[in-house]
Amino acid sequence: MLQCSKNRTMLHRNIGEPLSHRGTAMTEQPFDHLKDQFKDQTEKFLGPTRELNKLTLSKLEQLASMQLASLRDYTEMNMRQLRAATDISGPQDLQDFFAKQQDFLKTVGEKLAGDAQAMASIGREFAEEAQKIATKGMPNT
Repeated sequence: MLQCSKNRTMLHRNIGEPLSHRGTAMTEQPFDHLKDQFKDQTEKFLGPTRELNKLTLSKLEQLASMQLASLRDYTEMNMRQLRAATDISGPQDLQDFFAKQQDFLKTVGEKLAGDAQAMASIGREFAEEAQKIATKGMPNT
């Protein structure tokens, strides 16, 4: 019984010690290789994902900035129209106001077309750059 107790003590002592102190020939190198392999595979997967996230954020910032600028521009145009409408005091002012509406609508139409082209351009740039990231992240076959 005493001998059994000694074996348990030795076993317990060996379990708590690092591999290099157990007196076995086992080393940590196979685990290091697995760790390095996992790290490489993770980087291969997460690298393109991280690049795509950065690209997405960049394009969203561009879109948000453009939309805020457009909102400001449209608001200013409409405020000018409202001020001009409040200045109408007679038939001639009303006629002048309506005459300027055609120019206003032309300006708004041109602005809308320009904004749509700018948004489409940002979308195309995103698609092209995302495609490059995706093909760069694909394994060579």
